[in-house]
Amino acid sequence: RAVDLLGGLDLLGMRGKRVLLKPNVLNDQPPPSTTNPLVVAAMADMAKANGAAEVVVADGSGIIRLPTSANLTSTGMRAVAEAAGARVLALEDEPWVKIEVPQAQTLRPVYESDVVINMPVIKTHRFAEYSCSLKNFVGAVHPRYRPSVRFWTGDWHERIAEINLAVHPALTVADGYHYELRSEEQPVRRRAERPALSAATTFTSLLQARGVQVDAFPAEGAAPAGAPGVASVQGVTLKAVVAELL
Repeated sequence: RAVDLLGGLDLLGMRGKRVLLKPNVLNDQPPPSTTNPLVVAAMADMAKANGAAEVVVADGSGIIRLPTSANLTSTGMRAVAEAAGARVLALEDEPWVKIEVPQAQTLRPVYESDVVINMPVIKTHRFAEYSCSLKNFVGAVHPRYRPSVRFWTGDWHERIAEINLAVHPALTVADGYHYELRSEEQPVRRRAERPALSAATTFTSLLQARGVQVDAFPAEGAAPAGAPGVASVQGVTLKAVVAELL
C-alpha cells in the first residue's frame, strides 16, 4: 500500500535491471536487531514482479560479528531471499571498489548495481544516536574504513554522511515491524518495542494526564466489532510527503 501511494515501483525503472536489496544483518540475532526477513522477501517478490532481471540481497555484518555468511543463515535471511529467487551475498567476500569519498572503499556489488533499495530496521545506536537509513550503508564499506573502527572519536555522523555520497538508493524501506531502543541509563542494554503498542501506550498516558479515566491496559490488534471510537488521526499520504520533499 505504501509503495502504491508513492506511485508504484515502475518509477524506479527496475525492469531488466539488477536490483540490490541492502538489509541490516548486523549480527546473528532476530529482529529488531536485524531487518525482518519477511520484509526483505516481500520486497524481492515486488522487484521480480516489476521486471527486475536479477535481485541480490547483500550485507556486511559488524566487524566483531563476522562472518556475514553465517549471520545470513542464522537469521533466516538467506532462506527467504533464495526462496524469493534472489541471490545472497556476504559482502566481505566480494571485491571492493575505491571511490573518491575521503578514506573509503565500498563493495563492487553495491556500487555497480542498477537499482539499490535500502532496507534498514528502526533502532537507536549507542554511538550514532539513531540507526536507520543513512547508517545502514556502513555494512557496504570496507571494515578498515568503517566509523566503528574509531568508536570514541565523535565523528560518526560526518563519516556516515560521507558514506552516503558514494551510494544512492532509489528507495528506502524501513522495517518497522518492531523497533529497538537503548536505555539512557544503561545504553548497552536494548529492548524491542512494537510500534502499535507503543503508540497506544503513549496515547493512554496523554489521556490520563488530561484527567481521562482509562480502565483497560493498552493493547494492539483489531478492535471488537461495535467498539466505540474515542479518537482518530488522519495522516498525510506518503505521496504528498514525497511531493513536498521534492
